[in-house]
Amino acid sequence: MKRTLLVILTLSVAIVAVLVAIPHFQSPKIDRYCFDSVNLGIRVTDNEKCNPRLLELGTGLITASPSSDGKVHSLNLLLKNRFRAVQLVADRAGISLRITSGFRTYAKQAAMYKKEVILKGSETSAAHWVLPPRLSHHTQGVAIDIASANGDADMAWLSSHASAFGLCRTYANERWHYEGAIAPGESCPPMASSALVNLR
Repeated sequence: MKRTLLVILTLSVAIVAVLVAIPHFQSPKIDRYCFDSVNLGIRVTDNEKCNPRLLELGTGLITASPSSDGKVHSLNLLLKNRFRAVQLVADRAGISLRITSGFRTYAKQAAMYKKEVILKGSETSAAHWVLPPRLSHHTQGVAIDIASANGDADMAWLSSHASAFGLCRTYANERWHYEGAIAPGESCPPMASSALVNLR
């Protein structure tokens, strides 16, 4: 009996050793993007975290990060950091960007949606511009609305530079609405014509 257990244990150790030695059984390295706010550049690392003096931009698509109670209470930190990175680079180019709306509570989003339904005359028409709370990415903390005092030229600059920081304009009819839809430097997916696509 002892000999059988010893053989089984030896075989188990040998199998684990072989699996660890085979590259495809090892955890893949994931690129993490970090922003250097002094030199205004993005660094890529395969470490689990960015150096503490750099802004963490994440590894790809930004998703909701509920707290321990299962709810989202604020704007996603990675989205804040991505905006801060593009804002610093814009400042250097003489462009002033600011967030006009980020995280919204369900109550605030519901009030905005109700007002838009009254204004537009139907839920479908309203959803071109404002979604009900359960569908809005603002209530998940993963969407921001951005503005500039200088208008069109600055927003055009943002549109052409945002993807370098992992930000994408997601709706063609809302030049102000951005989400962390990609990893920094990737190409943004095609824009939806409006937020109405989220109702379908």
